[in-house]
Amino acid sequence: MAPNTLSPIGSHNILKTILELGPPIGSDLIPSYLFALSQRGYPPIGSNSIWWNKDTQNMSLSNVPDEVSPFNPPTLPETSKTFVAPTDMHPALQQLDIKSWDFRNFVLQIIKSGFIVDSQKSVEKLWVDALQTLAQKKSIGFVFRGFFKRLLDYQEFAVLDQETASALNRHVDQCVRYQLAKSAASMEKLAEGPSREYHVSKEINHYLLSEVKEAVLLPENDEADAGEESECEFGTKDKALFTERFRELEKSKKWQLKSGKYVEDVLYELGMACRHHNLVHSFILDPEDSFVKNAFTEEEMSEIMEKDNAQEQPEIDDELLEFSLQSSTKEVREALNKPHPRLGSNYNPQRDFAYEHVKTTVMDWVRLLEMQPNPLTLDMPEGWYRVNVWRMIDIAFSDIPYTYVVGGEKAGLACSERKNRYRTLANVGPTQRKAIRKKGDGYVRTIGSMSTDWAASEAGPKWEGMHGTKLMKESGLSLPRTLKNILVHLASKVEFAEQKLRKLNIVGFAHAGAVLIRTNLDCPAGYICRYTRGESLEVYASEKNFYRSLDVLVEVIYAKLVILQTMKLVGDGKDSTGNVIRWKTQRKLKKPYVTKIPDVHPTPKKQKSWAREDVKLFYKHQSHD
Repeated sequence: MAPNTLSPIGSHNILKTILELGPPIGSDLIPSYLFALSQRGYPPIGSNSIWWNKDTQNMSLSNVPDEVSPFNPPTLPETSKTFVAPTDMHPALQQLDIKSWDFRNFVLQIIKSGFIVDSQKSVEKLWVDALQTLAQKKSIGFVFRGFFKRLLDYQEFAVLDQETASALNRHVDQCVRYQLAKSAASMEKLAEGPSREYHVSKEINHYLLSEVKEAVLLPENDEADAGEESECEFGTKDKALFTERFRELEKSKKWQLKSGKYVEDVLYELGMACRHHNLVHSFILDPEDSFVKNAFTEEEMSEIMEKDNAQEQPEIDDELLEFSLQSSTKEVREALNKPHPRLGSNYNPQRDFAYEHVKTTVMDWVRLLEMQPNPLTLDMPEGWYRVNVWRMIDIAFSDIPYTYVVGGEKAGLACSERKNRYRTLANVGPTQRKAIRKKGDGYVRTIGSMSTDWAASEAGPKWEGMHGTKLMKESGLSLPRTLKNILVHLASKVEFAEQKLRKLNIVGFAHAGAVLIRTNLDCPAGYICRYTRGESLEVYASEKNFYRSLDVLVEVIYAKLVILQTMKLVGDGKDSTGNVIRWKTQRKLKKPYVTKIPDVHPTPKKQKSWAREDVKLFYKHQSHD
């Protein structure tokens, strides 16, 4: 074997063996490459070690350092074989190219991916344990196993540069803060009764009283802030689940753009870079989110937006539009008091209800404008707007049998189905408790033996602009997640049939005060759900702008037609021939339910405010001790 192929440990052992042979040693007894190494002055870890003293022309064993500095870091030999990563390999290594494997890159990946660690030693242990596990797997080729063993041998020479070490210490600090906030949230389980005693969890004791000197604890004034930031933290378990779902996606079925880029791959990269929960973790693409938009070129984003939904655009009867086209409350009252052929003695609820809906809504709004003072100019609560302004949405489905707008913070059926899909009976552990469904402000729901949600709404009491905090959270995160729950549930009803799945269009309403925004969620290609918003429309408080308020009414009518199309799509049964074949081949046991598009990512856990207060109390208690 050529000298330059010896590992550092091999070189070290040869040198020690030569020194142990006795008398003074000259350069002729030491391999040339070792002598050259000593002349170049590679400093060992020890500060008082000398390899070769030219003045005394000798060298003693006590001068040889215990650790030899590296001069030939391990590299992966050229091989035609491809390394296939085992499923149980550490996620940080899975995200690295095997050719770039070393301790420094592993540390940087740990930091980048946000893995929870408590010290530099724990990171090194993760690295060594991962290499040892891989080196022992006989299913891995000997070339790769040899590479892993050389990395293990080399680890005693691996020293992090100052910049990387500082970054790791900062990351450890953040991890400890996160664990403190998380532990504080777990105190809720210790609370019993209204008079709750002062408790400190074992986890907090472990972190505060441990011997991890590298960890820097939070300053006294920062605990509450850290707790608030951790409420929506996208942690290690979240990343593991997100990665697992991404790997289940078949490449041939992904949404590939003309540029060759896969939309699913882009969202996965964005998701792994997130420190907090985002729609990309549920594979929902929001074109208005600059975080997502900047990951695509203008051409790619145009292609995404222009991708047609297979559902046909509904049309409103021209006669209905003319009926609602008035410019003042006076003209509106005149039009409302005139007999209308659709609303007379020949009125048919199934055919003419749309005209009744328009007339009722316009009368309600005119009454509000004529009140003194005009309530639309006042700071009214959310419930008032729901009863007086948005009643138009509640009554819009009065002509559809068994279909109602269920409000009052009711829980979503599709959300409950997702959360309890894998609930099991007692086995090793007890029967799992039923997960609580997310409550929303309203759902368009068909009531029956198997009730179904078709649309959802989120409401706020006050319009604070498109970037108001409540509107941003509800229309930018809560509502699209709810809509995807509904889409997945409806897709399961049509057995994820491709031609029907692409036609599903789930409507959402976001209203704050007297402003309405209609949203839509569909699945135009691949595994991606596309979330789009309409313009913000207002029920104006000014009579001169009343004609513009009618835009809101037309928007709701369009939304209703889209919902009816989706109902028809899901409700359409198979043809009789297909039913006969299905009945004849029907199995006794049903197939296990498997979703064809990824589920919504689990809802982030919120930390109770009193739990954060307990962290403050604990710090004060410690400072007095």
